[in-house]
Amino acid sequence: MLSRRSLTPFIPAFLLLSHLALPGTAAWAQQALGDPFSDSETYLGEDPGRYAMVRTVEGAVTLFKDGSAETLERGLPIAEGDVVESHGRGVLQLGDGTLVAFGPGTRLRIQVLDAEGRDGRIVLALERGRLRIRRPVRSDASLRVETPAGAASLEEGGRGDLSLETDEGGRTLFRIHGGRGVFANGQGTARLFAGERLTVYGPGDGLDRVADFNSYALDGFDAWAGDLLAVRPGEAALHVPASLRWYAGDLDNAGSWVYVDEEATWCWRPRGVDAEWRPYLRGRWGAFRGGLTWISHEPWGYVTHHHGRWGWSGAFGWYWIPGAAYSPAWVAWGGDGARLGWAPLGRHNRPSVWTGGAPCWHVVDVRHAGAHDLFRHLRAERRGFEDRSWGSRPWHGGRLLMARGEWNDPDRLRQVLARPEILRQRETAWHGSAPGRFRHPEPPRVDPPRVDP
Repeated sequence: MLSRRSLTPFIPAFLLLSHLALPGTAAWAQQALGDPFSDSETYLGEDPGRYAMVRTVEGAVTLFKDGSAETLERGLPIAEGDVVESHGRGVLQLGDGTLVAFGPGTRLRIQVLDAEGRDGRIVLALERGRLRIRRPVRSDASLRVETPAGAASLEEGGRGDLSLETDEGGRTLFRIHGGRGVFANGQGTARLFAGERLTVYGPGDGLDRVADFNSYALDGFDAWAGDLLAVRPGEAALHVPASLRWYAGDLDNAGSWVYVDEEATWCWRPRGVDAEWRPYLRGRWGAFRGGLTWISHEPWGYVTHHHGRWGWSGAFGWYWIPGAAYSPAWVAWGGDGARLGWAPLGRHNRPSVWTGGAPCWHVVDVRHAGAHDLFRHLRAERRGFEDRSWGSRPWHGGRLLMARGEWNDPDRLRQVLARPEILRQRETAWHGSAPGRFRHPEPPRVDPPRVDP
């Protein structure tokens, strides 16, 4: 089991820029030079079910996140409040096993992701377009999809397979491909069984247009989605915490599992990476509401860069240590004014040590920190970051919360990094308002059973 020790409560002195230092900085810096491996339990990560991953995306799809537009891509976490607007098509993976396929012309809002909460709920809002949703296993969470004509849901706690199609005028077509479903609006409630469909023309329309449909009449979107929504649990589902089993399928074809004595558990190591590869290398940083978020360019990078930790050994190279809690990135942060660095956290939340015995730091000039092609701007010179003495350079192991405008403007970024009191205030405020936080150590991991599709 991973250590839950946290390094959140301080921002290190070396994030201060000497040429922008403010009055009182020197005294604060002296206080920050304490033990960088504090035992504070302030930040333990978040409930993984509060986020969804992008399993497939084809064509032009935009994600509206925190008031800004992003091109939807694999590796980009999906959270409550996000809106998907699609000219292409794609599939989202939810933490309880539910898969959501969307087609062209779709606008979908993520209302609630709280499958593991006391009253476990998933609520989606389909403003227009098409969805095909499959829940392959029983879940304690309710699933509700709101449309202009009413709300569709699967039978409480049951498996199921449904599709919804809503046009600009609000007409909604609801089909049940498997299991049982319910559609409700101001006129009442209709229960549908597999092979039945319901057409509703608006919120005041009656629910008496239930009829059978012929599966051979389904179109290309249904055929495409039906194949991608098939569940094929692999070896990864046996080695990760139960809350991650649905996110872990990408690992099966991209690496292998090895038992690492030092970690006392099974760990995953990627296949086909070169000798200089290391975690948090190929991707970019996004400035989102919960903190700087790593968006991996590797097809298997979502689960391994938002959950668990990374270790390195001469026998195995880099390996991923499974862990349940979610974070925008499990990294340490550091800097010297002109440069910004990050390092993957390993056991005990310390920067991972790799070949040569030095901490594994990635370093970039501050002016390139927000680049989408970040790998091209990494500096080979990492002097000052790779000191082998753990306590010689304090570093920050928590979140860095930046506005998008600050992150993309080097001058504003330098000014923010020079104000540790502002960074502390932001982090404190976030901890006080964030939902779904892990405030307890992860329970001992039990290998989940195989699940029939």
